[in-house]
This record gives sequence, structure tokens and C-alpha cells, in this order.
Amino acid sequence: MTMAKQNTKPILRKNISKKKKNELAKKLEQAVQNVSKRNFYFVAGDNNKLYSVVDGKTKQAQISRIPVGQAAYTICSVLNKAPKPKISPLIKRCKEIVDKHSDKLLKHINDLYFYNYTLDTTNDLDKIIVVQSRKDISLLRYYDEKRSLVSSLHNTSVESIDYKKL
Repeated sequence: MTMAKQNTKPILRKNISKKKKNELAKKLEQAVQNVSKRNFYFVAGDNNKLYSVVDGKTKQAQISRIPVGQAAYTICSVLNKAPKPKISPLIKRCKEIVDKHSDKLLKHINDLYFYNYTLDTTNDLDKIIVVQSRKDISLLRYYDEKRSLVSSLHNTSVESIDYKKL
């Protein structure tokens, strides 16, 4: 027989006893219960390039208006790894951190859009030089604020770990 014929050859399956079926059903039910006990959060985006962290069980946004995707994924991983009793304080803490940083980030994003538009439409050399320098400053401040937001969220995840259990 060629290899192709061996791979497509039907396999004879024996009938499974009722006892075996019940055991398999119990194992499957146990696996479903174990999976349903886990935290399930995911990231959703919107048309304004803002992100939300959504609870997979209730389908409701727990934290919304996150301006940086990396921060949203960090929050998602923190919440998925955290034990159940620490979820609500973690969500509250993450909301505080995002609210603290989001205004500055959104301001710099808006400034960068404005500077790029100005660079595209102007012909005045003095204006181009000034706008380019302001754009560079705003971009550096945006990256600094983004780094600060993500590192604050990582610190929150470190605080949620119970080292006594390790």
C-alpha cells in the first residue's frame, strides 16, 4: 500500500460501553467547569482608536477609553492572571491609572495630528521648522507618558501577586 492509501484508510471503531461514555462525559463536564472558573478578559477597539477591556462572561466593558493598545493588553493580562478576590480592586486601580495618564496621552495624540496636518499644508519655511520641533517635543512626551502608563500597570500586576503562595 502506498502512504496516501494508508492515511486515508478508515479506522474501525469499537462500540464504547455505557460506563465509558459516562466517564468521558464526567471528564468533559469537569474540564468545562475548570475553564469556566478562569478569568476571561479581552481587548476591544473602537472607531476612535481607543481601547476597552471587556469581561468575557458579562460582555461589558470594565475599563474603557484606553488610548494605548499596549496598556490595554497589559491590563488584560493582569486581570486574566489575577485571583478572583483581587479582580475588583485591580480594576479600580487600573481605572485610576488610566484616568491619570489618558488626558495627557490624548492631548499629545491630538497635537501630533495637528502638527502633521500643518506640515502637510504649509509652505512657509519658518513655520515648518517651528512645527517640526514642536512635533518632536510632543512625540517624545507622548512616548514618555506611554512608558509611564505601561510601567504603572506592570507595577499593579506585581502588587497583585501573592508571594506567600509561591
